[in-house]
Amino acid sequence: MLRIIGRREDHRSLAHDRWTGIGGCSGRRDLENADSPRFADFPRNWLPLVYLYDLDLPLYPLLNFHALDPAIEDHRSGERDRVFGFVHHINLEGPNLRVSVALNKDLNAPLNKHYEEVVRQQCRVRMGLSARVDFAQLARPE
Repeated sequence: MLRIIGRREDHRSLAHDRWTGIGGCSGRRDLENADSPRFADFPRNWLPLVYLYDLDLPLYPLLNFHALDPAIEDHRSGERDRVFGFVHHINLEGPNLRVSVALNKDLNAPLNKHYEEVVRQQCRVRMGLSARVDFAQLARPE
């Protein structure tokens, strides 16, 4: 069971009010918001190769992430200094790929706005867009 300690306004359980039982997603609170990351450089032919959930473990997300607050420099991080979540679903919208994520933070809250770029970058890494490997790199022996 996931328990998040802290104030309600900046923390949210990954499962609270979202999954009512084994099998489905009932109310997707804020997953369909306008602030979902969009990527214009996602190749359409990669779409069949993206697996969001494990085939053997139903509803187990594969593209999960955990990142620290970007403002942390020299002090020890606490339970409120991190964002974690997973890619819930993806949609092709014309040339763009929209990524909906389930997070422990409400990115619409002013307190958590600085996590938006962190979440966007983590999604890029999980979708394979940050360190792309092309055919020329594969064909070149090193």
